[in-house]
Amino acid sequence: MLVALLTVTGRAGAQPSEADVFVAEGILALEDKKYDEALAGFRQALQREPDHVEALYYAGVTLMAQNKAAEAVPFLERARKISPSEISVGFQLGLAYVGANLFDEASPLLEDVFRRDPGLDSLGYYVGYLRYRKENYQSALQAFRAGRTTDPNIAQLMRLYAGLALGKLGLPAQAAAEVEQALRLQPVSPLTAPAERLRQSFSESRTQNERKFRAYLRLGGFFDDNVTVRPDPHNSSDTVNALRPPAHESFGELATLHLEYDWLKRGPWTSTVGYTFFTTYDDRLPSYNIIDHLATLNVNRTDVVASMPLISGFQYAYEYLMLGQTELLQRHVASVYSTLVEGPHNLTNVTCRCS
Repeated sequence: MLVALLTVTGRAGAQPSEADVFVAEGILALEDKKYDEALAGFRQALQREPDHVEALYYAGVTLMAQNKAAEAVPFLERARKISPSEISVGFQLGLAYVGANLFDEASPLLEDVFRRDPGLDSLGYYVGYLRYRKENYQSALQAFRAGRTTDPNIAQLMRLYAGLALGKLGLPAQAAAEVEQALRLQPVSPLTAPAERLRQSFSESRTQNERKFRAYLRLGGFFDDNVTVRPDPHNSSDTVNALRPPAHESFGELATLHLEYDWLKRGPWTSTVGYTFFTTYDDRLPSYNIIDHLATLNVNRTDVVASMPLISGFQYAYEYLMLGQTELLQRHVASVYSTLVEGPHNLTNVTCRCS
């Protein structure tokens, strides 16, 4: 558990009180890690001034240093009640809540501190962790990115959780890179073995999900009661009646063949080529058969911008469509697009297309 030895706003008064003296002695003992002596000094200060904010705060800090988060909570809650705007008190109380597994109480408190001072040492990790527990992976990643810390263990944890968040967002390559950075921060630490397994799991997951070649064939049948697209009858129009041939209904079959090959997967870059064949066969009116050939090329790049997934790409398609044995359509279509995923319910897409 992180212990934040931060300065609480000083108390007004020209002459230190007896309680102030006990607090000063307690802080010196706390810095020397003489926790029992420090706590005794803070308790003596509180006996003389029960609402002494510094005594309450540092009593909580001392108990936190002794891994007694649940006992620290009452002291810090009283300090928070007296000085609700003090960032250091709110931060330490949030840490005590986390240490006591009171996550619902910790979350709004640390979020408030994060809004006011996102660069506070190690705050980004705790805010990100609480967001991650709520499955708010994108906002958790934002907190981990904004986090600052001088503690190498916290720095490594931030990288690991950032990797987990990226994995949940469907970005295994970036997730593996984050875990790699975590391992470089501390090649030898209690987190090294779990981090190695996590990196391997991201790599294996990506390999298992990568099928280079995909193909499917679909067959079906249909009945069309207006194959010739004849118009409705019109009593006064010979032209309309002439366009209503008697043969206009037909049973038929259809088939689709789709082939796809991932020829490039390197870092954030992926590229796929594909071919689709579609055809219909009208049993009674074969001159209305449709044959469609479609070839495609896709090139994509996946990035993270301000903790938000960004997917950019280029797509080219060539289509050749026949009606019966006659060419009906031939076209080239190229498009460039970029999609920014701001959250689970919102995204922004920009597309430029020409044909």
